[in-house]
Amino acid sequence: MLPEPASLLPIAPLAIPLLTLCACSPVGVMSTPGTGGEPADDDTADDDVSDDDTSGDDDASPPLEHVGGVDDPAGWMFTLDAVHTLDIQLEPAAVDSLWVDPYGYVQGDIVFDGEPVDDVGVRLKGRIGSFRDLSAKAAFKIDINRFVDGQTLHGLEKLTLNNMVVDCSFAKERLAFAAFAALGIPAPRAGYAWVTVNGEPYGLYLNVETPDDVFLARHYEDPSGNLYEAEYLWYPDGSYLLVDFNNQSDFHFEIEEGLDVGHEDVHAITVALDQFAYTGEFDEHLGGLVDWGQHQRFVAAEQWVGQLDGYSLNTNNYRVYFDPVDGKAELLPWDLDYAFQYDWAWGMSWYTPLGRLSQACWTDATCHHDHMLAVDAACDTLDDLDLSAELAGIGELVMPFVVDDPRRECSLDYVTYYQDVIHAWTLARSTEVRGTWGL
Repeated sequence: MLPEPASLLPIAPLAIPLLTLCACSPVGVMSTPGTGGEPADDDTADDDVSDDDTSGDDDASPPLEHVGGVDDPAGWMFTLDAVHTLDIQLEPAAVDSLWVDPYGYVQGDIVFDGEPVDDVGVRLKGRIGSFRDLSAKAAFKIDINRFVDGQTLHGLEKLTLNNMVVDCSFAKERLAFAAFAALGIPAPRAGYAWVTVNGEPYGLYLNVETPDDVFLARHYEDPSGNLYEAEYLWYPDGSYLLVDFNNQSDFHFEIEEGLDVGHEDVHAITVALDQFAYTGEFDEHLGGLVDWGQHQRFVAAEQWVGQLDGYSLNTNNYRVYFDPVDGKAELLPWDLDYAFQYDWAWGMSWYTPLGRLSQACWTDATCHHDHMLAVDAACDTLDDLDLSAELAGIGELVMPFVVDDPRRECSLDYVTYYQDVIHAWTLARSTEVRGTWGL
């Protein structure tokens, strides 16, 4: 077995990683960038600082592609048909500003597969583990309508470009999001793009669909509900605060879409957990606030894909949507680049989740029994999904671009090694998960 590169050694949650990756090998500049794909004719269908945008209780899994009655003109961006091209164009003053404040939006232009979009907002993204400045493989957020009201790129208002510096396989997030989607969880789609900045190649990126009002309209009959981001708060003194449904942190949920109600909807769950989480009145008082069928599928997906840095094990990297149709909260996944790892790698256990909603379910006999049924069904569904075939398709598409990525931080040996690791994971994971619970 190859030794672990420094960036992929099991680390404690939020531990500061090494900035120099000892397993890296020199790579050359790409000589022939890939060409972008053409839009399909078919038009049917943070670790981050908040962007400050404030613009059914059914246990059965909904369809994989629930579209909510809206068109999907950007669907072609998230397929494995092509690695698209994206050039980010920044004036010198904008570049200087991103060196001073990497999370502050600056004005720039982009060209996506030859299609120009002017006057967009650009900032860097990522924190512990994945943040890189402009001298390295920086990750980006593009706010297409930040400076031009109503401007979109094939219906999208934002682009999220992940640098995959902690994912040597270049496949984790796309596969993990696909697993969530297969279980009926509204999950971002992901495609690949070759990114340049002012013509300088930055390499292969994952273009992750941004959870916003456009995303909600694809998944919900009524997308007007409140969408919150739950990302940890990082303080200058090195301390941090993880956000969950408790009195210490629930007011730090950042509203991204919907109406600012002073966190009343979030706090109602905190109050109910405080009063009824460990009583026989659990379902009576929490059943009307949380979609438990959806939550059980969400947690089953987290365990199956080995999402250590998500809600259940680390109360990190998730969204909360309050569906106006029934008023219930649903958790949505985000930032899955630390997926496909075993719980013990970070000193955690699926028997003792940190997230309060998962804790509450585990301590209620009926909820925990229902969760076991959800786990068993999830394993059947994900085995049928055949993620190993999806992984093979990813490898075939991206490897020429990985080879030519000038800012790649993993040697080619590690890229193929970790793709093999994930392939083995997809074949064995259902047996392992069922074994955890004695199913």
